[in-house]
Amino acid sequence: MGRPPGGRVGGRGGLGPDRPRPPRGRGGVILPDLAAVGYEADRGTKLAVSAALTQRGGGARALLVTGAPGTGKTALAEAIAASTGADFFYALLHPWSGADDLFCGVDIRAAVAGEADHVRQPGILAQVARASHERELVVVCLDEVDKAPEATEALLLDWLQSGRVPLRPGEHIETRLDRVIVVLTSNGGRRHTDALLRRCRRLRMRPMSQELRLRLAAERSGAPAGVVRLIDRACQLVARAEGNDALSLQEISHACREVWEVAEGADDVVDTLVAWAARTDECAQQARTHPRLRQLAAAIWGEVVRARRPVA
Repeated sequence: MGRPPGGRVGGRGGLGPDRPRPPRGRGGVILPDLAAVGYEADRGTKLAVSAALTQRGGGARALLVTGAPGTGKTALAEAIAASTGADFFYALLHPWSGADDLFCGVDIRAAVAGEADHVRQPGILAQVARASHERELVVVCLDEVDKAPEATEALLLDWLQSGRVPLRPGEHIETRLDRVIVVLTSNGGRRHTDALLRRCRRLRMRPMSQELRLRLAAERSGAPAGVVRLIDRACQLVARAEGNDALSLQEISHACREVWEVAEGADDVVDTLVAWAARTDECAQQARTHPRLRQLAAAIWGEVVRARRPVA
């Protein structure tokens, strides 16, 4: 799913009369059925999600999901929202993320245009706070929180506990924290503060199995299983040549879709594999002339041709 830099994603809009109500645990807490929305969760992930949703003791219910890129951290947040009928908000954090991104910032284009009524724009937590007064459940994903500075982490911690979102001097909005699920993702770029670690239920994601990776890549790309298996093998060959053991499912799925729908020959297959699996120019140049990759590309193209052939 394409995501804006920050804000509501999609239009789930809570629980309408035609939407089946998700299951509830003890105490009336909504529990997600991740499998019902196509998310393959292992026992540890199911336990962590259920534990996060049933947290008590004040403050927001928060889950800190760590792991290498491509292990399904952001997809887990989307699946929690989809399976519970919640509104979903998303923001990708950066080294420059601060109070403006979280609470209330300035729209430069509106300021330059002199549109005074539109100069101030709500940050991601201000949007979540407002939605929490309108919806039964809100899920917010703050992606790659390890990239944000510790000062931003401190601001986030205060909101997780108090729910207060400052809008301007002397004005704030309260968040209905009992209606909010917070999913923080981290690639481990820096160590998080002890205060944040104490505040969140932690989940360490493991790389998905090859079998699951191949099945999901086939489902997402529409390519036949045999084509997907060969493309996965070729992509892993390119990635490992430059020491990359964390090729994401998204990259493999994109390569499969492009080969299946767009490629017109073995040379196109090579270009696609290099484009999605190589991270550096040096690796890309070496991969193009690698004998094993060219053999795999020829095999992939042969499978594509056979699979595209109309059935008599």
